Amino acid sequence: MTPANKWTYKAAAIALFTAGPAAAQEPDPPLALPLCDYGAPDDDAPEGLSQFDFLIGDFTITGRVWSDGAWGPEITSPRARLTGRYILGGRAIQDEWYDNDPGLNPASTRGVTTRIFDPQTGDWKVTWISADKPVITSLAVAIEDGVLTMRTISPAKPNYDAVFEREGPDRWTRTAFRTEEDGSRTNLWQAIATRIPCPAD
Repeated sequence: MTPANKWTYKAAAIALFTAGPAAAQEPDPPLALPLCDYGAPDDDAPEGLSQFDFLIGDFTITGRVWSDGAWGPEITSPRARLTGRYILGGRAIQDEWYDNDPGLNPASTRGVTTRIFDPQTGDWKVTWISADKPVITSLAVAIEDGVLTMRTISPAKPNYDAVFEREGPDRWTRTAFRTEEDGSRTNLWQAIATRIPCPAD
């Protein structure tokens, strides 16, 4: 990677996960309350739908950037947000992404991803669109080497490919990577999702 490209990748990740000098302050007001009504999978939904069921719920998102062969410190402000739910009668999964939790910034940049599993091909058809830029990004997700791997179809986004990994019932990660000419991968940045529990009844 050239120094210029290295700076570009790091700058893009930092733009997603940092908020300048105020980043060290405690968030105020508090995070938005979780939705706590996420639907349910249809009884006849494809079995593969469960591959992405870790997205169901409300999650606060922190991040970290890969630099010089290691992960940097966890970045906690601004604090992104993801809310995942079942849609289309429980046969697909949709998640809303906020660059900063809407409780912290009601005007936060946001977008939505829709994921439908295709039992004929064994992979996912995925679309992403941002409220600020009405361009639909098409992606495909499949299990590669035992890991749920997402690749960009169109338009070209060289750093949009990623792998998703569960780290327990209430935590998962999405790691963006670049594929090198020799087929190896270089980590770029990682989103770390932690479930926001619903209030006790």
